[in-house]
Amino acid sequence: MTRPAQLTFSPDGDVTEIGADQVTLPIQKSALRGKQLELTIDRDRYVLGIEGPNRASLVTQGMRAWHLERAAGGEKIVLATHLAEPDYRKKSVPCANNCGPWLRRIKKRASRSIQRR
Repeated sequence: MTRPAQLTFSPDGDVTEIGADQVTLPIQKSALRGKQLELTIDRDRYVLGIEGPNRASLVTQGMRAWHLERAAGGEKIVLATHLAEPDYRKKSVPCANNCGPWLRRIKKRASRSIQRR
């Protein structure tokens, strides 16, 4: 099993930190029980349950269930090391109300200010 080398959980089981490095751990034991695969990896017990076609959940002690979905064939799967941050400067923010009169006043004031110089 390949997982992040650094993986930190909050007391209620939420993931709070994931490192960029990865580690591959061998499966020490496995058992198939109905629609569940029980795994022992690095002395931790995991249960992989089938939820439907191409969907499963992975559960271990102290962690909320991870809902998994099969990737489309041929896609390369990589662990995200960062997320791109949106550039809000490029986006205009629409007015919640009728901003036409307000914008006209701003433009008029700006043009008067420029004319006075």
